[in-house]
Amino acid sequence: MGVQSEPLRQLLDFDLDRYLNPWIPHNRLYILPKPIRHWLGYRESPQKEPYAVLQWPITFLATVAGLSLVAGIGNYAPGITAWHPPVLIASLGASAVLAFNTIKSPLAQPRNAIIGNTLAAICGTAIAKLFQLNSEFDNIQWVSGAVGCALASWVMSLTNTIHPPGGATAVLASTETVIIAMGWKFVPIVLLDSCLMVVVACIFNNILRQYPIYWWTPANTGCKLRHEKAKAQQDQEAKTAEEGKAPAKATSDTSSDRTLRREFSNRVDFVDGIEDVHIRAYRIELPHHLKLENAEVMLLEKIQERLRTHVFCSSSVALRLQSIELHRTVYPHDKWFWTYLRSIARLQQTSSSIHCIRSSTDVLRDGPHLQDLITMKAYWFDNIEGDQRLPHDSGRPVDPAYLSKLGIIHHELPDNLDAVNKIASERKYKNRDEIRISPSLLPDYENKVKTFFDEHLHEDEEIRYILEGGGYFDVRSKDDDWVRIRLEKGDLMIMPAGIYHRFTTDEQNYTHAMRLFKEDPKWTPLKRSEKSTDENGFRKEYLRARDGDGLFA
Repeated sequence: MGVQSEPLRQLLDFDLDRYLNPWIPHNRLYILPKPIRHWLGYRESPQKEPYAVLQWPITFLATVAGLSLVAGIGNYAPGITAWHPPVLIASLGASAVLAFNTIKSPLAQPRNAIIGNTLAAICGTAIAKLFQLNSEFDNIQWVSGAVGCALASWVMSLTNTIHPPGGATAVLASTETVIIAMGWKFVPIVLLDSCLMVVVACIFNNILRQYPIYWWTPANTGCKLRHEKAKAQQDQEAKTAEEGKAPAKATSDTSSDRTLRREFSNRVDFVDGIEDVHIRAYRIELPHHLKLENAEVMLLEKIQERLRTHVFCSSSVALRLQSIELHRTVYPHDKWFWTYLRSIARLQQTSSSIHCIRSSTDVLRDGPHLQDLITMKAYWFDNIEGDQRLPHDSGRPVDPAYLSKLGIIHHELPDNLDAVNKIASERKYKNRDEIRISPSLLPDYENKVKTFFDEHLHEDEEIRYILEGGGYFDVRSKDDDWVRIRLEKGDLMIMPAGIYHRFTTDEQNYTHAMRLFKEDPKWTPLKRSEKSTDENGFRKEYLRARDGDGLFA
């Protein structure tokens, strides 16, 4: 078989979420008060499973409560009783087993339980109505039930809402006399009962466990997903260009701006009627008269990359004649960065001002505030179960000032060993080595990566300078929540002795880092799971520095 085009592959391997998820808002339960978000399944740290003997009584009570609730409403609620519903919709018994027992299964999550079951009711009722046009319906109900179940199964697969009890729901619409008589009224009853079952599940399951694991999908949605797709497309274009597959460029036009227009046609737009440079996460707008050097274009793309990797979807930079405005984003304070910004803006003879606009009432000007602008990306860990190497970005950024209070020091030093050596001299790091982590270089890679992810501390500073690849360091906050820090090539991070942390590679499964030490390295990780670790002298000294004398403030 020949190589399939991408559109054909997507058609043959159809996934509705590919088109829906970019427009589904990402999970924002974290903004709710803690007592509320807890009962909606949100956790700031992974929920440990209780002993089975503790789960069983809750599962029993939840099943009784859930089925009794929906049956009671169906038999006694004013208005509903006039529809003469069944005593209890049999398929809800199967839903109860999923919702109150196997609560981590994707089949038990609210999207599947509510939408899947309701779609099944619609399909079953529609097929039953169609077959009722035949006068021999009473003799072919079994055929109607089979077709209804098949249609429901196909629709649930198409919409990624597979809920096995939905098959029984569709069959009942053609085979249960009471339900056949209800007709289309069966659909809202199923919708109501499914919603009530999820409500009961949220109440009982969150006593000792976590439910739901997600409300729509465990994958990223909304602006974060759109950013991921755009970045993947850009990476693919860059890879194609590196492999020599990009279209050859004409050489007849030697004008620098025309050359750039050809080379960066997919990323830079030359716009009529503007005098400023506008940089957004996925678009750069330049005036036609502006001529840039290659290094200057590379810096524009560097700024754009900062916007793209930041959590805010509306970040932008405007380079104007008299000012540079940074909207809702975070930037490094390196002198070369600001020097290049001014040169790119083609400012007048007087130096420009730089405005870092975080909101309409919060404007920071250059000067003493610039040291607060750090390029490191840090955010609260989302605590959603899954591969530790995924971003697990909750969408809640962590203020760099807060990280400094935890004792975290960060420098962005791309290809700058001189700066690394200077820091090593200032902090008296005498020794260093390099480590490479990848499946091909590290035996038993998967288990080793899981070992790195065990929460622990060291009795010495941990210094990492990323030479290639990347990874994530998770550190404990003052409230004992996880803060995830993204490290990429050129990042140097220093963590104090005594801080609880863990490390993992990212989805690229490759990290090449330099490690620096003051004396001989103290490699032994002291795991938090060991009771004696909390009493460790370095741990106590760290807590005093963090919470007491303000050493990290």
